Amino acid sequence: MLKRSIVFLFLAFLPFCSMAFISMSAMQGTIKSGSQVDRILVKTDHQLLNVVFESAKGMKLWVKIKGQTGNLLAEYDLNTANLITLNGGGQFTLEIYSKGGTGDWKCFAYDTEEGSITSKGQVDKVTVCNFPSPLYLIFEYDEGLALYARIKGKDGASLGEFSIEEGNVLTLEGGGEYQVELFAKAGIGSWRIYYYNKAEYDKLPK
Repeated sequence: MLKRSIVFLFLAFLPFCSMAFISMSAMQGTIKSGSQVDRILVKTDHQLLNVVFESAKGMKLWVKIKGQTGNLLAEYDLNTANLITLNGGGQFTLEIYSKGGTGDWKCFAYDTEEGSITSKGQVDKVTVCNFPSPLYLIFEYDEGLALYARIKGKDGASLGEFSIEEGNVLTLEGGGEYQVELFAKAGIGSWRIYYYNKAEYDKLPK
C-alpha cells in the first residue's frame, strides 16, 4: 500500500532548460449552453497523467474520457472531484460539458512519475524542468520503504538530501532544471510522484 508521508525545499534559480514540463494551461473554453460539448485531444507516453479542472462558480461541469477508438472509458462529475488521472498512456479524448449552468472552464495536465526500488543501492532518477514556480512534488511510497530524495542542479551539484518519511512534499522554486534521485536506506517497494502548481496544491486537503 502506497503511503503518503509532507519536506519543503526552496531552491534558487537555475538556468532555463529546453525540455518542457507538461502543462495544458492554454486548454480552456466557455460553455454557453447545455448542449455544447468541448473536446480536447490528449496524447501522452506517460503511464499516468493528472488533469486538474477549474470552472465558473455554479457550473455543474462533467467530463467523459474516451479512448483512441472512441470507446467510453469513464465519466466524472468535476464538482465532486476536479482531478482525473489518465492511465496507460496513448491517445485520449476529453469531452467537457455542463449539466447545469454556463461559463468558463480551464484545465491543467501534470506528469505523474512512478517506479520501484527493488535492491539496495538502486537509484531512480527523475528530471524536472521548465515548470511553474513554485512546483510541489508529493510522494507516495510503500510501507516499510525508507525513501530518500537527493536534489541536484543542472550542473550535477548536490543541493540537498531529504528523508521522504519525515515529509513527503518537496517544493521547487525558481524554474530551471533539477534532477531528483530517489533511493532507499532500507526496504524495497514502489514510489510515485504527483506534481502540482501552487493554486492546485492549495486546494488539496491538508
